[in-house]
Amino acid sequence: MNPSGAWSYGYSTTLGGPFQIFTQFLPGNNVSLEGLDMWGDPALVDGSGAHLPTVGINATDTTSNPIGTYTVDARQILAHPGMSGQVAIARWTAPIAGTYRVQATFTGLSGFNGSPHTTTDVHVQRAGVDVLANTVDAYGAAAATCDATVMDVGQGDTLDFAVGYGNGSYLYDATGIDAIVCPVL
Repeated sequence: MNPSGAWSYGYSTTLGGPFQIFTQFLPGNNVSLEGLDMWGDPALVDGSGAHLPTVGINATDTTSNPIGTYTVDARQILAHPGMSGQVAIARWTAPIAGTYRVQATFTGLSGFNGSPHTTTDVHVQRAGVDVLANTVDAYGAAAATCDATVMDVGQGDTLDFAVGYGNGSYLYDATGIDAIVCPVL
């Protein structure tokens, strides 16, 4: 579902711009997705038929290597920017006001089997302003982290975990997002 609890998936045409929620769900039982549940916009499809930008999850308990060019660990979120510079976003919306601990790791997923590796810009944004900004220029190991930032938020405030296309090309830019947002008791 999108949204699902405090989380929603979508994109923006510019970093920090208006959030547009994805309206199409592509279930992981679709053979071309190889177990990945994906969200996209039916109006944004590249020449190969891929829905980009997109946000998805490997909802299985095993690692997946879709189309033989990238690796998605079990239960990992992936984001891929769009062909015209759209930023893929996993958005968290505060269900109640309070103090929250935020931790995020972005990982390059593209590069499996000798394919080009991920080259993206990544961000954690609060109300359109960077809390973290970095780049991912690698395959595999965690490339950018936001370690245990603590912040006060109001009910309905948002945190965006955003992935842009970094080097100016959207090709081979699958990026993993491992994000935790939890209340500080």
